[in-house]
Amino acid sequence: MLGFEFDIAAIFVCFSLWIILFSSRILPIKQNLLYRWMLILTTVSSASAIGSHFLYRMPSMNHGILFIILCFLNYAAFNLITCVYVKFIVASAKSKRDRNLIEKVIFTVPGVIVLICVPFLVYSKVWVFTAETLHDVLWDYILYVVAVFNMLFGLFYTIRKHDFFGRRIVTVVCVYTVVIFMIVAVNLIMKLMLLNFGVSLGLIFIFMTLQDPNVMRDTRSNSFNSKGFDLISKEWLSTKKSFGIIGVHIKNMSFINDKYGIEIGNKVVEQIAPLSRIIIPNSYIFHLRGTSFAVIAEKVSEGKVRDFVDTLSNKVKIRGMNIPIDVVACLMEYPKVFHDEKQLTDLVEFMMDGAYHAQKSRIIFATQEHLKKIQYDNDVLVAVKQAVQDSSYQVFYQPIMNVQTGEFETAEALARLVAPDLGFIPPDVFIQKAERSGDIVRIGEIILEKVCKMICSNKIENLGVKNVKINLSVIQCLQRGMADRVIRIIDAHEIDHELINFEITESIADNSDSIFIENVSKLKDAGFKFALDDYGTGYSNMTRMISFHFDVLKLDKSIVWMAENNSDALISMKGTVDIADRLKMAVLAEGVETEAQAKILKESGVKFFQGFLYSKPLSEYDFIEFLKNKRNVMKV
Repeated sequence: MLGFEFDIAAIFVCFSLWIILFSSRILPIKQNLLYRWMLILTTVSSASAIGSHFLYRMPSMNHGILFIILCFLNYAAFNLITCVYVKFIVASAKSKRDRNLIEKVIFTVPGVIVLICVPFLVYSKVWVFTAETLHDVLWDYILYVVAVFNMLFGLFYTIRKHDFFGRRIVTVVCVYTVVIFMIVAVNLIMKLMLLNFGVSLGLIFIFMTLQDPNVMRDTRSNSFNSKGFDLISKEWLSTKKSFGIIGVHIKNMSFINDKYGIEIGNKVVEQIAPLSRIIIPNSYIFHLRGTSFAVIAEKVSEGKVRDFVDTLSNKVKIRGMNIPIDVVACLMEYPKVFHDEKQLTDLVEFMMDGAYHAQKSRIIFATQEHLKKIQYDNDVLVAVKQAVQDSSYQVFYQPIMNVQTGEFETAEALARLVAPDLGFIPPDVFIQKAERSGDIVRIGEIILEKVCKMICSNKIENLGVKNVKINLSVIQCLQRGMADRVIRIIDAHEIDHELINFEITESIADNSDSIFIENVSKLKDAGFKFALDDYGTGYSNMTRMISFHFDVLKLDKSIVWMAENNSDALISMKGTVDIADRLKMAVLAEGVETEAQAKILKESGVKFFQGFLYSKPLSEYDFIEFLKNKRNVMKV
């Protein structure tokens, strides 16, 4: 009988895989554990096959206890491989708690059958020792059936989960299954001991696809990636073990890359992984995105988090240079704070976003209050989408006064959302959610439709209103064909284009995207006027004011309030107003709440005032009544 050389080759393949595994930092998840069990079983099967082969040739040893043990190990290890293989395939696609009853039965029954059959097989091959028992017996055929069933189940499961595994992995599993069947056929027909060698080669294929550590590694930071984070967090949740997650964000990475170079920036990123393992033993670090990282460990204390942040925040020395690192972090603990996968996903995103925008504290500790805030945000998102379906967004109008004439010549249309379960939702809350979900595009069209209907039904030009200002979001401006849709809505109501003005923030105006420029140009060519909103909140400069030829410059309320008590701010504001006047741009000040502010603005040459000093935002009915009352007062 030939072929034990293939068992020796299988040993060498397994030995090579063990070296790779021990030299790689592998995540402690069930998928990796099962792969190691497959490798252990293949190693044991190959080694015991070699040992039993040599003992078989020695008459004094081929019935001894060592020979019996080696035979048992050989048959048991080899036949259990396909059972573990099935578990490995399913574990690669889902967590333990997602398995159904059929899968649990398939996991258990084949392994039990193998353990029952193997002793009888050993008995037939060793104790009932005849020339016939060297060939297949009943127990062999039963084990063949189990192996075929496991291989086919793994194949069909992979095909059924093709959306999860991907086409490349499905192809590899199909090829692997066919190759194993071919090797079995060769083994039966030619009596070559190829099975262990074939399985060992299969382990290489699996290592290169489902098990490839590089798929879960981030080479830049020498850590794991977001896929690895998802796998280990879900695995640890399913095992109910306590653990903590530290979210880490380097806030000044752009500054480091610009000042010291990208190579130094990469060196800074490389510092995070080794430092985390030193400060927090047995921890695993993951590069989530950009300059955001997560550290997972079973034992994480608040003191360890502070040590970690303090160590990173101290100037890191690279190539003799002290590199200042601005680090913020957040700590999330299971089961102290979150309890399931959804809460974990929501909390990580929420806390990482909070760390990114943190201004005062360098460390944020997650609490139940954060989960309540997340739930509120989720409820707001549901309300946003429901209001889009129902077109139930309300439009309020804040009158704007021309101080030179004393009349309210214009107004700003403001979107309002009142949800049945949540009540009034502040605009800055629901608009942010709508922008992230993409619903802001439809909301903008709903508001425009309602403003057009208001203009038509109330003939506001007869009430002294020369135009209504409507905000355009950055998401709207970057939608191809937005200008055409806007013009189509307004023309459907037969409204003079001069009655509609659009406002865009200075952050949008700084956009050089071709779609944005095309949309703004089309609207300007169609006769619509534009206001530059929130001027002074960002990195304001005259280039924006000049390049787009804005008709109105809106001073942000922060500028108005600062000028009231700061002489330098007042000088700056007067200079801005003077430049805008020379560029033939009207200046509108928002957030006017006191007579003192109004006086300063008048003296500075500001023409239009908007704020609570004159009127709060009003519903359509109250807005029209407000205009009528003001007109009547003017007549008297």
